[in-house]
Amino acid sequence: HVYDTFGLLLPEGNFTHRPDFKMSTLQAVSGAPAVAQWEALEAKMAPLAAAVAAMPAAALRGDPGVALTTARFLPAFATIPGGPLTASKMTTAFSEVLDEAGVNDPFSRNWLDLLCFCLSGLPADGTITAEMAMMFGEFYKEGATMDYPLGGVKAVVDVLVRAIEKRGGVVRCNARVARFLREGDVLGRGK
Repeated sequence: HVYDTFGLLLPEGNFTHRPDFKMSTLQAVSGAPAVAQWEALEAKMAPLAAAVAAMPAAALRGDPGVALTTARFLPAFATIPGGPLTASKMTTAFSEVLDEAGVNDPFSRNWLDLLCFCLSGLPADGTITAEMAMMFGEFYKEGATMDYPLGGVKAVVDVLVRAIEKRGGVVRCNARVARFLREGDVLGRGK
């Protein structure tokens, strides 16, 4: 299903989320200072969103192998304002960008923590900026919509579990992973 709004039941009240969030919800809850902070964040996120559009987040990594995964995207990335400096921010915690933008409104911080959790399962201090840059580039532009699978997120998990089990795999929850074995590996000694 595709939605252009969704309901928010928050401690501060019931709201309908729309792409004009800063004026429809943030203004009502926290006022003009929070809107100004949000606009500062949007300005910080604009070049990062452009960078994500030029270089997918999946290409970014926090080790020297980043040179291999990003090389083919560098020509498009070179046209982004801030180029390498922008790239260096992509793998930092999103909370650092919030701090740099001066976002200290509690409602805004809580809302952004919630969005981070929806994207990565972690709050802003554990979510890489690239994920949020992608979201800012899409989620808040006029006419933005959100796709949601029939049956919810559980339906996605169920499909993944069925695919693993169909191929002979086993899904175990709350189990410690000691190592991964690939086809051809011998238990007790990996390749």
